[in-house]
Amino acid sequence: MGSASLHPYHSIEEMRTVWRIAMHLMYITTQKKTHSALDCSLCVNQEAKMETVNRLQLTLADTTSADLTSLTLFCLGVLNTISQEDEITFQRGLEYLRQSVSNKNKHAAYYLALIHAGRHQDKITLTLRDQEKAIQYYLISFRLDYYEALNDLMLSLRTGTGVISKDKARWHQLFIQLFIEAGQNKDNILISHLIRCLVQQDYVTSNSEHFLFLAAEIINFWMKTPYWNQRYTKLVEGYLQQERTKENQGSLYFFYKLGFSQSQGTYFFNSKVILNEDDIHFIQSIQQLDHEFENRETSAQGERMEQFRTCTIL
Repeated sequence: MGSASLHPYHSIEEMRTVWRIAMHLMYITTQKKTHSALDCSLCVNQEAKMETVNRLQLTLADTTSADLTSLTLFCLGVLNTISQEDEITFQRGLEYLRQSVSNKNKHAAYYLALIHAGRHQDKITLTLRDQEKAIQYYLISFRLDYYEALNDLMLSLRTGTGVISKDKARWHQLFIQLFIEAGQNKDNILISHLIRCLVQQDYVTSNSEHFLFLAAEIINFWMKTPYWNQRYTKLVEGYLQQERTKENQGSLYFFYKLGFSQSQGTYFFNSKVILNEDDIHFIQSIQQLDHEFENRETSAQGERMEQFRTCTIL
């Protein structure tokens, strides 16, 4: 098809296929997995890609819709950053992505977070690796209701990736701030994301047991704020029951720490689910570790709580 016959996209619906292609390309570029473009219906050849880019540029010049502009910028950003042509093209793609973020596109923010976190497979991105920028874009994407961004950030923290994971007070404060911000905005969806993210982690693979202790402390803090209500308690219970079914041992500690188990630590929620000997031994061991950890943390906790009351939202 010649360029003279090209026309802009006029609606989100008309761009749905282009969006699916962009999301697919973003995924395969940031996930270190083998992928055969020859067998993929969503991978486009160079000619089709250039035609799509030209139509997107026409759309950008033609549309007055904020939503269509945001989506167009995102798709242009992806297509330019997976082209593997040259650094100028790649930088142009980054600028499209930044503009898309300014237009509140959560996928663009997430993609930029992955690039700065070192997840992009193009060697051009080596100089762009920046944990601080990655964190900021993860947070922007999460605040635009993209759960995967928060979960990726949590994974980085849990496995000890990046500077922030070494600064326990900072990431502890971060999750407190996110909850307070969501509570002030009465955003039940973001609060449910926060609860789900902290509860549904495989803490056995954490870089230290202290991560589990602080995660429970964060939820404990949330429960004492005026933004907490019974609905959130039920969410915690539900997610913990799911993790219990999956035999996630970290959930046992949450049951114990958050006071959901009976005094002897035998039954959960007055149900007939009985702990086996290994579970009881695990709780006894974690209690001892928790006691040692709390002795070290008690002096700092009061100071942190005062900071949380006065801190500005990130």
